[in-house]
Amino acid sequence: MKIRGRAKQKSENQQRFFRFRLVELGLFFFAALLLFRAFELQVLENRRLVAQASSQHQRLIKVLEKRGSIYDWKGRELAKSLEEESLAVDPQKFRSPGEILRLARLLGTGEDKIAARMKNGGGFAWVLRGVNPNLAEQITKADLPGVMLIPEWRRFYPQSELAGQVLGFVGLDQIGLEGVEFKYDQFLQGQPNFYWMERDGFGRGIKSRFRPILDQQQEGPRDGADLFLTLDLSLQYLLERALHRGLLENRARSGMALVLGSESGRIRAMAVAISPHPGFEGTPAGFDAPGEDGLSFNPNAFFLSSPLQWRNRLITDAYEPGSTLKVFLAAAALEEKIVRPDSRFYCEQGSYAVGPEVIHDHKKYGTLTVGEIIKYSSNIGAAKIGQQLGRKTFYQYLRKFGFGQPTGVDLPGEVPVELRPANRWRPVDLAAASFGQGVAVTPIQLASAFAAAINGGKLYRPYLVERVVNSRGKVLLRNGPTLVRTVISPSNSRIIRKMLEGVVAGGTGQKAQVPGITLAGKTGTSQKFDFSLRQYSSEKLISSFLGVIPRTALNGISGSPEEDLVVLVVIDEPHGPGWGGDVAAPVFGELVKTGGAVLHLAGRGT
Repeated sequence: MKIRGRAKQKSENQQRFFRFRLVELGLFFFAALLLFRAFELQVLENRRLVAQASSQHQRLIKVLEKRGSIYDWKGRELAKSLEEESLAVDPQKFRSPGEILRLARLLGTGEDKIAARMKNGGGFAWVLRGVNPNLAEQITKADLPGVMLIPEWRRFYPQSELAGQVLGFVGLDQIGLEGVEFKYDQFLQGQPNFYWMERDGFGRGIKSRFRPILDQQQEGPRDGADLFLTLDLSLQYLLERALHRGLLENRARSGMALVLGSESGRIRAMAVAISPHPGFEGTPAGFDAPGEDGLSFNPNAFFLSSPLQWRNRLITDAYEPGSTLKVFLAAAALEEKIVRPDSRFYCEQGSYAVGPEVIHDHKKYGTLTVGEIIKYSSNIGAAKIGQQLGRKTFYQYLRKFGFGQPTGVDLPGEVPVELRPANRWRPVDLAAASFGQGVAVTPIQLASAFAAAINGGKLYRPYLVERVVNSRGKVLLRNGPTLVRTVISPSNSRIIRKMLEGVVAGGTGQKAQVPGITLAGKTGTSQKFDFSLRQYSSEKLISSFLGVIPRTALNGISGSPEEDLVVLVVIDEPHGPGWGGDVAAPVFGELVKTGGAVLHLAGRGT
């Protein structure tokens, strides 16, 4: 019995030892598993887990730094950026429809709109860009989960409608979409910066915990560069005011005007106006300033205007210039010694057949000199000069004056208007081109060419941006007068200038006169082509005036300005007879009358 008991005890001891070893081995393997898992989490999956943890408590937000400002040549502000906050949400942190309702009530909008944004936004969705400070404070106090207030910049145009088409505008993401804002976006745009936005345990953005990743001191200037334009703010105002008044008084469809430095190509002012209700009866009542008449668009609220109002038509639109083209015909004929100023042409008493077509003058003229043909704007006289000059030579001079090719102006959307090759001109085409029909030009081309005709014969590239300066004062880009070519001799340019003085003194441009000032210019009236009828319209006209304000008329407080100013005025579809001398010339005259010292300062340059 003792032997059996001892054997049983031994067996039980062995079993206990085996179970102990088994537990010990299990604990060893469990510890090894824990150690391996710890190694896996701490070493092998460290980066993934850190990123996952960060994503739960931090959000990476891309924000552009402050966009550069835009100034006129005297440093007066035309566009600037203001700091503001925008509202975004993390849809994953909204736990109930009630929270969406609370946010909707705060914003004064429908739940469906917010829900739709959340649905399309993934883990991040913009809800409202540009939150006013009072609303931002209410949102912060509401303490809603997943709601973030993110610092941004808002573009502001302190002059409202003034030079709207020139400046253009930016979108919600501070990217230039039109005008100078678009053309020089690479300079104006602030550098991208990335912000960590820390969130609490409920996913709410902690406003005080926005911090940039990049060190501004190490990375250099992150704000956008500033632009200094050749525009003169005061002259821009006067030009828009005169243009708007002329458009309204003539019940026209639209209007354009441009002031250009004749010996530099500097754009001093440019304006576009579009009537929302062309052809209305009556004249403006109580009109005082641009922006009060509905003819301009405000880049602060560009979305309230039609895209047709955004376009700078001085650059993007082509039209047939009418009799203003006679200036270049006369210049070419003088340069080629085909005519002299006193050469005489019989103007057929107002009716002249060229092939199957008959050319008419607005009055019956007999024999006129070249100067008188320009003064009284005889189509028949111009056609006869064109016949002597020849289609090939006239075409070559049009090209020399810059027609049929872009001017290279530093604004977006310039139209590459082509000239029909001279070998395709029929005799009637040459006659029509001699008085500005059948030839398409842009206003910027016409003004630049006119400047060359009266400044001594030199064609300059027009430009708008004088210099680009970064936030540390370094000049990144500088523009200046660029001579393209010499077209005619100074002596012939002086002859042209004298002829144009006769236009204002006693010719078709008398309504541009200003007492005490010797002005020069050329009127133009062209018929618009009706594509539906495939013929020129007798009712739809374009009235224009090209004028020169001499530097002697700009003398002011501190000496003589350095250049004359060229002014182009174009009125589209005026109500009534619509002659350029009756419609566009008075706009020029009003600008000169009201300019005074402002014109003096604009002419002096930078």
